[in-house]
Amino acid sequence: MWPTHAGTLVSMDRMQRRRSSYGREETAEILDLAGRLDSSSAERDVELTREDLYRIADELDIDPEAIDRAITARAKAMTKSAKDAKKSVRRRMRFFRHALAYVVTISVLFVIDVLGGDGWWFFYIAGIWGIVLALHAMRFVTRRNGPLERRLLEG
Repeated sequence: MWPTHAGTLVSMDRMQRRRSSYGREETAEILDLAGRLDSSSAERDVELTREDLYRIADELDIDPEAIDRAITARAKAMTKSAKDAKKSVRRRMRFFRHALAYVVTISVLFVIDVLGGDGWWFFYIAGIWGIVLALHAMRFVTRRNGPLERRLLEG
């Protein structure tokens, strides 16, 4: 509660509603929050045309070229995000193929070693290849924007 000039107490909510002007950043934050909180727009998909965006920008005294630049920047970011997602899937699949090849090959070599009976030589191959696979796993897990970094940033 806040005192007013007449000595009465006014809640912060009421004082905020009385404000008559907001800065550019405040306006953007308020409109963004209002759009997310508006239950009627959540029920229907709101689609705005480029002309709608220009009209809103004009109301807010934003240059139409800034709208064009923002649309282009967003499209580039979406494209980059899609490319990054594909790259991440390719890396993950490459690692899983490597691990599967390791398991299958070492299993076959184990069977050959057991049937050959000349000693246990497959351990050398399994050990060396296992180290290479572990390095691949470390690179996969600890790379920039990798699973470990994402998990650490979320928690």
